[in-house]
Amino acid sequence: MVHQPTNPSRDLFDRFQAIHGALQDPMQMGDTEVWLRFAALAVVLRSGQPQAIGAAVLATAEQLAVHAPWFSALNSPMRFVIAAMLLQSGGEAATFCHEVQRTAATLKEAGLRSRSGYDVIAAVIIHVMNRGRPLGALHAERIVAIHHQMKRYHWWLTGPDDLPACALMSFHHETAEAMVAEAEIAYRTLERDAQLAGERLQSATCLLVFTGLPGALAAKRFEAIASALAPLGIALFPENYEPIALLTLLDHAPDAIARRCLDYHGWLVALDSPLDGRSSFAVAADLAYLDLVRTSVTGSSMTDLDAAGRMLTSIHVYHAIAAILAYDAAQDSMPIGSIPMDTVWSY
Repeated sequence: MVHQPTNPSRDLFDRFQAIHGALQDPMQMGDTEVWLRFAALAVVLRSGQPQAIGAAVLATAEQLAVHAPWFSALNSPMRFVIAAMLLQSGGEAATFCHEVQRTAATLKEAGLRSRSGYDVIAAVIIHVMNRGRPLGALHAERIVAIHHQMKRYHWWLTGPDDLPACALMSFHHETAEAMVAEAEIAYRTLERDAQLAGERLQSATCLLVFTGLPGALAAKRFEAIASALAPLGIALFPENYEPIALLTLLDHAPDAIARRCLDYHGWLVALDSPLDGRSSFAVAADLAYLDLVRTSVTGSSMTDLDAAGRMLTSIHVYHAIAAILAYDAAQDSMPIGSIPMDTVWSY
């Protein structure tokens, strides 16, 4: 059941803050903060009391640490986000730890090998989108095909950070060639019109595939939302590309999306947190998306059954996208000199 707020803006933020507060532990390391924020986001629409939800997430995270190999990313603060997503999907920690290993082995057999935190993010995306069913050989080949198509256009850009996006795109109905071609059109449009480029743009344009729009139109909508955000102080830095791509999936007017983002961003910055800078817009974008996706473009609640079904599908896809945003936001917030989890990639 989805939690229904009484006041769409502040109520959702207050619920997020309450769940985030329930996840706090004095014994946690300082680099867990971003992960805890995204863990709270993953369960913010879950029915129940925030304290009970927070306790359930922490208990699942503890089980992940027990069952995962000691060198696994599941023993890092990432486990809090994975735990929240497992709680939301009804998955179990021990089973998911086996899933991660099985997914990596299946992808390796299909010709794609990786040893990094991206394995875990790809595995949780597959778990969410495939509703707990294991990755099959044919599906693994589709993920590899998408990755190879991306390398055709961007040999030097395509690497471990694209594995989660490939896993997500594999659940879209189009062929690998068609999807990646549209993503490339979006990339080239934004490169030409907005002077954007790089790995983060490639990841963002992969997410634009889920707008259902042709690549050029999706890029134009991305630009329109970015332009609406600019006067509010949100710059087009690389770490903001993917959150803006998430917002592009909404049907609402760019100005309405920007105003809602500004509300959440302001409340986040006002919090007493050492990490309210680089991750705050990503979290604000997630909250704005979850707020607006449950209403029509006129602001009314979803009452039509078809519209309500589309809303639930959009929230389902959101959870997979949020895994990508969480990982990248955590990487952005790492202290200079830290060793990222995605240091090894081999074929």
